[in-house]
This record gives sequence, C-alpha cells and structure tokens, in this order.
Amino acid sequence: MAINMRITSELLKLKAIEFEKKLNGFCRYERSRILLLINKDLSDEEFVLYCIFDDVISDWDNGHDKFGSFEVIPDLFAEFIGWTPSKIRRILKSLITKGFIAFLGMNMYVMVGVELKKHKRVRDVPFDYYAELKKLVETHLIKSSTNHNDDAKSNPLN
Repeated sequence: MAINMRITSELLKLKAIEFEKKLNGFCRYERSRILLLINKDLSDEEFVLYCIFDDVISDWDNGHDKFGSFEVIPDLFAEFIGWTPSKIRRILKSLITKGFIAFLGMNMYVMVGVELKKHKRVRDVPFDYYAELKKLVETHLIKSSTNHNDDAKSNPLN
C-alpha cells in the first residue's frame, strides 16, 4: 500500500510539473467559445474543463499521431486542480455525451472537430460547428428516446 501511495505521489508531482509547464503563455478565447457559456451549452464547470483540455493539455503538434488528444487520469488531475475525482469523471462523461470530446481508451480523450485544426483550415472552430453539433446531438437523443419508447410499447414483457 505504501509503495502505491509513493508511486501515486511521485506521478502526481510529475504530472503537476507537466501541467505547470503548459500553463505558461497567453491564451485568447474566440467568441464562439464564450457563446458556449452564454447559450448554456456548457455549464461553468464543463466550460472550465473544456478550456483546460483544449488550451493546456491537448497535443496540438501537427507532426504527432495523437494530434488533438490528451490524457486525463481523474484521480491525479482532480488533485492538481483541487476538485474531486468523481466531479472530474462526471464532467468528462457530460462533455462526451454533449459531443465536445471523445473517449479513445486508456485515459486518452480527443477534442471533437480536430480535423479542422489539423489541416489549418481554421484555428478557432466556428460557432456554426458547435450549433450544428448541438442539433445533431439533440436529434440523436430525440430519436433514441423515441425508439426506446417504441421498443417498450412493442415488448410484451413490459
């Protein structure tokens, strides 16, 4: 148990140093991102994590295979920013459900819409993209709930 705590402590220190290195510099927000808050597409907490993922820890180097991806170990990340691991997991799940990030596996995630950035067509993903994404997600949720209700009606076991 002590070895695991020591490893976790050492890993946390290394991750904290890695995050702190990425926090240097200037970050400008495009208007479309602020509209995510104004239009209530993202809660305050979701917005904060989304911005951290997009601006601080995502790999935006065109030469890398993992372009637009980032690693989040909820326990370590939560301790670094002062939130609980369950809060990080809940917000990650919400961002995935809303279609802003996608889970790749093994604590790896990717920002949705990265193909636009990789080919330098746009650096700031336009608001229209978010609006279109929101419509697609809402349509999918409506269809899946309708299909679920139809299945429930036709199922004799219900």
